[in-house]
Amino acid sequence: MMKRSSYLQAGIVAMLILLLLVLVIPILSAFAVAFDSSKDSLKGGFMLFPREFSLEGFVKLFKQVGFLRPFINSTIILVFGTFFHVVTCSLAAYVLAQKNLPGAKIITIFIIATMSVPQQILMMPQYILYKQFSLTNTLSGMIIYNMAAGFSILLMKSYYMGVPKEMAEAAKMDGASNLLIFKKIYLPMVKSGLATIIIIDAVARWNNYSAAVLFITEPKKYTIQQAIKAIVAFDDATSSSNLITPNVQMAGVVIGMLPLVILYFALQKHFAKGLLAGAVKG
Repeated sequence: MMKRSSYLQAGIVAMLILLLLVLVIPILSAFAVAFDSSKDSLKGGFMLFPREFSLEGFVKLFKQVGFLRPFINSTIILVFGTFFHVVTCSLAAYVLAQKNLPGAKIITIFIIATMSVPQQILMMPQYILYKQFSLTNTLSGMIIYNMAAGFSILLMKSYYMGVPKEMAEAAKMDGASNLLIFKKIYLPMVKSGLATIIIIDAVARWNNYSAAVLFITEPKKYTIQQAIKAIVAFDDATSSSNLITPNVQMAGVVIGMLPLVILYFALQKHFAKGLLAGAVKG
């Protein structure tokens, strides 16, 4: 029995190591090519370390390719879009978590029903709506895209349900408004939930390529995902000046990864607690 248990544990560890290698090796390879020189990156082949360390790829990425504008566009969409998403979903969840709310069950069922509809089905109706309101080719259109999500609302509701009602009732007796109770009592007690929906929405918003392709066609309004697609798929090698070398392409991929990595590590503690607590409360 002991041997069988040890074999099982060894098998699980081996599978985890294999999974880790599958996930990490492509990232290490991308970093190696990004920090390689243009000449060496053209040689191709698999590598985990640059043959000749160089920042040439990053310099060309911003000077020659003009990667700064898409990066700024995506950053604006990420910051403001995620902010409005968190505000909208946390307020909606706060209302839904109140006692004796008329039609609370019907509203919850409706929210769950919206989560069952594939996003791809809604894209054409959304495009027509955006076209009517002149929101195509605008950053504001990308900011309000997916401003409310059923998952975020229901997750935050589960957190609010865990807040002692006596605290809110005592604050009401002292004359506090609902907005003040929400700000001073509820929000400080659901930081893990806020961190969770911030990371989930930020990742989805930063990596959203399909919506960007649908709503953005002007190169000046391109997001970072559109820019990465453009440089990775670029195949015009008629002259050396037009050639986008692999180190430049991988530099774009690395720049595309960094903001989300930084955000995750900044909110890692709250995010881990948020997923665990949300699963238990759900």
